[in-house]
Amino acid sequence: MHSLVEHLDPFERETAERYGTQISWYAEQHGLKDMKQDFSKDSKQLNIDASIVEHRFAKHMNVYPNFQLDGPTHVDVIINGHTVDVKWTDNPGHNLAVRGNITPANAADIFALMRGQAEGDMEYCGWIGKDDFFEKADVKHGQSGLPYRVCWVGYLNQGPIPEKEL
Repeated sequence: MHSLVEHLDPFERETAERYGTQISWYAEQHGLKDMKQDFSKDSKQLNIDASIVEHRFAKHMNVYPNFQLDGPTHVDVIINGHTVDVKWTDNPGHNLAVRGNITPANAADIFALMRGQAEGDMEYCGWIGKDDFFEKADVKHGQSGLPYRVCWVGYLNQGPIPEKEL
């Protein structure tokens, strides 16, 4: 069962927007390749919206978001010892999609899916460990021709993310 996620308060929203803006600036200053699949959307705004979503997920899970600014990171939060990469789509019928340059070697421990509008209604759909993700996901190619992997929502775990086994 998916759960609705609450909105950010004004301070949280401003923090998320500033972080998304800084991520965009860092990428531009360091010549990082834009890996977006949909070129009809502005890269800076996508970074801001993604940051808002990640902050909403962190608030939902009662943890702090990652504020790392020194390069692209696939870790948005840490929960119970697991690194988590929060993925988001504004399409309520879409599944968990991960860019093709994310591999088992550089992926976070867990992927989580959020669906909805960054500043509107949003649901947390569940999570999947990286090993299960790479085993179950199908490779596709987006509008840009870049590869990505899709994992169907039905494969996602519901409920809390368990403690990491040592």
